[in-house]
Amino acid sequence: MSGIEIEIERKFLMRPCAVKCFLKSHNIAYRKIAIEQYYLPPRDGQYLRCRMADDDYFETIKSGEGLVRQEQEHQISKEEFEAKRSQHTGNVIAKDRFVFVYDGTLYELDRFAKSLKGLYFLEVEFDSTEQASSFVLPGIFDKLVVAEVTTDGRFNNASLCHNVILPSLDKKSDTDQLQDQFAHFDTVSSVLKTVIVRYLEEAQRHNIRLQGADKDEDPEYLHLFRVTLRKTRALMEEFADYFEPKWLEECQKHFALLMKDTSERRDVDVMIKQIALYRTMQSKKLQKGLDVVEELLQNKQMILDQKIVAVSKSTILDEEIVLFDRAQCFLENASEPIVLVAMRIVHNRLKQIIKDGKKIGPKSDDKVYHVLRIEYKKLRYVIETMKPLIAENRYIMAIKRLKKMQILLGECHDSHVQRQYLAFLAKDQSLQHPKTQEALKKIDTMLYDINLQRRRAFHHTFKLFLKHSKKFKNLFEIC
Repeated sequence: MSGIEIEIERKFLMRPCAVKCFLKSHNIAYRKIAIEQYYLPPRDGQYLRCRMADDDYFETIKSGEGLVRQEQEHQISKEEFEAKRSQHTGNVIAKDRFVFVYDGTLYELDRFAKSLKGLYFLEVEFDSTEQASSFVLPGIFDKLVVAEVTTDGRFNNASLCHNVILPSLDKKSDTDQLQDQFAHFDTVSSVLKTVIVRYLEEAQRHNIRLQGADKDEDPEYLHLFRVTLRKTRALMEEFADYFEPKWLEECQKHFALLMKDTSERRDVDVMIKQIALYRTMQSKKLQKGLDVVEELLQNKQMILDQKIVAVSKSTILDEEIVLFDRAQCFLENASEPIVLVAMRIVHNRLKQIIKDGKKIGPKSDDKVYHVLRIEYKKLRYVIETMKPLIAENRYIMAIKRLKKMQILLGECHDSHVQRQYLAFLAKDQSLQHPKTQEALKKIDTMLYDINLQRRRAFHHTFKLFLKHSKKFKNLFEIC
């Protein structure tokens, strides 16, 4: 075994980074090392670490915290490494280490994987404490480094291995004033509270306008009201693991009441707008058959308006804002850094979209198309919410592609819903005139053909989406 050595090291927490892109942009040569390590039960205040670095294996005894630590290391065989794995405590850490020299200084940049994906550290070793104290990070790291964590024991590898909840840098409590912006290592709880309260207040403003708006303006305010609530609900669903379950269930009941009739109203609006198009597709003798259909839809629109305004005048939304203001709504794990959690949610949602998108075909059930549409919406809403953490060019690319997929699936959904609605209307006693029935059948046939065309367009675009899906996986990285 080698003798005891003194390790003098400063450690910096980084934003998610496209490491190879960063190093290449500065013409920096590097050596990449694949590392896997675990910790054995500590003894006498010492950390016992076993590490695989490419094809080499080491056992290290470490003691001390912060800038100066002691370590004693010796090489072991692969068989010893695997044999001791069964004795390890906590999690096994996997990471890639990029070793490089810049301006005469040796750096080690660690990119973590698996459960710690999204975590990056920059480490610099020194020969003396004086050298370490006088060191200033070069400007090329300004956009990457979040904070120095040399003396923060929560960020050493042993702590990361054993702690279930990852550390954040957020010092704000849930009772602090809400901020418009947030940073990568703010807590999930502080960010969600900031964003969701803002969404709820925005919904309340649209709600008030909806109650006092002129009839011609109603659809716009209704649309904004519905979309804002939909974003809020989707965000809560995607981050469901960080909310108290009973509290979240109560919130979802409130949202269901608030949005009960808004989707149907939207579908009726679309139908009314389409009537003019449907007329042009009928012979003159059948065009008048649609007059009674339009009248029936307008009556349905008025009934839904009354229901929506009645709900909007209730105190449900006010109660929701107050309810969300309670600190008890978050679980303990909501103290994790928002960027790591958001990355995980985006990756999981993207994985589900790709899986479901590959399974469906032009003649699949309409429900699976609708489910996929909702999945795209949720992914888009999370990315829109996390905009402060994403480089502008990557954000624009992601939203553009998601909107395109969402529009295509929305058009498929619209033609399906219209067919369902027409089938329902066809049973109405006031629409039993032969000309009206014939007109409705022709529209149904036309919508069936349109739906197939829209589905084919979606599948063509989905293949293109798959080619660019890797860009979504690296969405939060900066170069």
